[in-house]
Amino acid sequence: MNDNFQPATVQAIQALYDANPHAKKLFDWTASLKKDASETSLERLMSVLDISRKSAVALAQELETAGCGDFIVGRKGARSRFQWRYSRVSLGQVAAGETEEIEPVSSNIATEAEEEAELSNAKPLTIASAKALLAQSLGIQPDQIEITVRG
Repeated sequence: MNDNFQPATVQAIQALYDANPHAKKLFDWTASLKKDASETSLERLMSVLDISRKSAVALAQELETAGCGDFIVGRKGARSRFQWRYSRVSLGQVAAGETEEIEPVSSNIATEAEEEAELSNAKPLTIASAKALLAQSLGIQPDQIEITVRG
């Protein structure tokens, strides 16, 4: 058995998976990933889960309480992020009941740029979706944003 196996964390993330739709979507996403990461920015959580900043912060705090890692509030220009204590891929698999053992963070780490490319390959970013994502991150309405395309 893995030294990093934590029964309390397993129970906590499975309960979170069952009770919180945002956590379920997060764990389903992480379970499907091919590469691990040592941390995930709040912006990434907001983008992947299509949730508000407030919901992303609440989810990161719940993940921290469950023992998945640490929520780090951005200071002096650094972005707020969640630092994983274990492999986010294995956390997703354990949460969904696919396996019973939490693994350490893998050495096969994805950069945020690689994740962006993977995400953009899945769905193209339109002006409307860019406005929606930007508005969501700023806490304003999409009609308050004007995007100019220069040719």
